[in-house]
Amino acid sequence: MANGTICAHLEPSIRSRYKDDKFDDPQVLWEAIQTDFEKVIELECRFEMAKLTDCKLEQYPSISKWITALEKNINDLAICNITIDDAWRKIYILSNLPNNKEWRNFVRTLELTKKADMVAIITSHLPSFEATLRRAKGLSPDAKLFLKKMGRGGTSKGNGSKSESRGQKSQSIVCHGC
Repeated sequence: MANGTICAHLEPSIRSRYKDDKFDDPQVLWEAIQTDFEKVIELECRFEMAKLTDCKLEQYPSISKWITALEKNINDLAICNITIDDAWRKIYILSNLPNNKEWRNFVRTLELTKKADMVAIITSHLPSFEATLRRAKGLSPDAKLFLKKMGRGGTSKGNGSKSESRGQKSQSIVCHGC
């Protein structure tokens, strides 16, 4: 009766995994379900860590949306009992900024003025720097700061970057503020 109750609450695709005769004992069934659940959580943790590492600013239309996505990824790690402290948040924020001259200078300035010590200070300076970049590039406040285009070989390119794909030079993208 215990097995029937447990299996009745499982999704049919999962229930089929536990139809073997070795799961006739409710204790064995429950331990197998618990072990499988722990494996799923471990895989989910790896996936969430990869998402956090790959959360680049260029993938988002604005800094506020990027910070929101970063925070969501960090909060999603709570199910894995992984807590990202401020020191690691700072590393994820600074390492996921674009790797171009403007952003490297921004990070250096923060570090030299000791404003890169706290996440709150970094995140408070990012929107003003974003606004400065938008003005310098002649973009409206609601325009995307980074353009994406799929190039040859399925690689994506941001604005102003030149990269090579399969030995062929790619063209840079120029934003006209349309």
